[in-house]
Amino acid sequence: MDPTLEVLLSVYREERDQGRQSEDQRATLANLVLIIAAGALVAFVANLRFQLAAALPAAFIVLLGVYGCLGSLKLSERFQLHQERASEIRRRINELVPDAKIEELRSQASANHQKDHRVLNRVHLSWFWVALHLLVASAGVIVLLIVILRNVH
Repeated sequence: MDPTLEVLLSVYREERDQGRQSEDQRATLANLVLIIAAGALVAFVANLRFQLAAALPAAFIVLLGVYGCLGSLKLSERFQLHQERASEIRRRINELVPDAKIEELRSQASANHQKDHRVLNRVHLSWFWVALHLLVASAGVIVLLIVILRNVH
């Protein structure tokens, strides 16, 4: 195999692996946020029956949700970086091995996919992850409002 092509394939695999790692980290972050938030809601807020002492755990849940949003957006940015790098490398591989028609095949597959998934294709996956964390933050805000309203005299 051509040494240039070998190097490009190796770097391409590395970029794809790095992108996959960012997605794995995003899933892990979401799991941690959900577990901690659920535990805080049940252990502190429910047991404190919306007394004033529940305000601090509720505020923590809000901050946890915001942290999850920011972390998810950052990991999405890293994933996109590795995807863009891999795309550039793939284009170069396509130039070196034109008979493989890599870009032509990818374009056709993308067109087919867009045709089959017109609606969901327009929504970026990262917004589903962000929405999950916004739900956690919203739950914290709702609990915090209930605590404040119940304890205002």
